[in-house]
Amino acid sequence: MHTLSGIHNYKYLSNSKEYKYVGEYYCTKTRKNIFISRLPKSPAKYFDTPKECAIFVDKLLLNRGKNPINVLK
Repeated sequence: MHTLSGIHNYKYLSNSKEYKYVGEYYCTKTRKNIFISRLPKSPAKYFDTPKECAIFVDKLLLNRGKNPINVLK
């Protein structure tokens, strides 16, 4: 898990088709695709795989007292 520093280094590609609140971005600095959590009112964190990002989103939802919607259903 990594925090975002300098959002200008990332280009939005698309939302994940598999997982909700997970976006795919291209990092121009490292030249790799990364996956960023896009849950409203939460910190943006990025991950190497969409599944890791989806688990993070589910844990955020659990902390808010809501049901998980991706991997931890």
